[in-house]
Amino acid sequence: YAPVRAVWTEYFDEENTPFYVNEATGETRWQLPRPEELGLELALDALLCDDPKLKEEKLAELAKKKAIDDESSLMTGEDYSLEDQETPEEREAREARELEERIAWEESERLRIEQERIDDEHFRRGQAEAKQASVSLLARNFYFSIKDEACTKRVQDWLTEKRDAHEAQQREMYRTIKAELKVIVRRPMYVHR
Repeated sequence: YAPVRAVWTEYFDEENTPFYVNEATGETRWQLPRPEELGLELALDALLCDDPKLKEEKLAELAKKKAIDDESSLMTGEDYSLEDQETPEEREAREARELEERIAWEESERLRIEQERIDDEHFRRGQAEAKQASVSLLARNFYFSIKDEACTKRVQDWLTEKRDAHEAQQREMYRTIKAELKVIVRRPMYVHR
């Protein structure tokens, strides 16, 4: 919920009398709002801004607007004061309406700030959960790679053992055959005539 800036648009009634409508709030007035009222909204907007650079720009815009409005009222001699034209009941009603608007705006700002805090907390919690899931996945993959390496090592050791046993058996069989051949070769051969 962003601060409501007054955007006053001039309209004319059936008798061609101008009146002003605040497009943001729907408020209508017979006279254009005082520059102080517009400046207050700009000042609140600037003061609530979190970005220092943007805050500085908004305060500069406010100062520039105030200087232009002051110069304009001095040159034209216009008095934007509504107090002289209002009855006490009208002034009291206007002040009550302005107070209600301010309270509603402050509540919306409080809710906006609270929602931003909640959103930020959810975002940080989501990041932490994602990081934890990533670490868990990494640990699981590492465990399985170690497990796979251990399994591969056991299979390699078993194959090596079987190969060595087979080679030992082949060597033994070769020695046995060689020994038998020596015995056969040493026997005299009888030739029949």
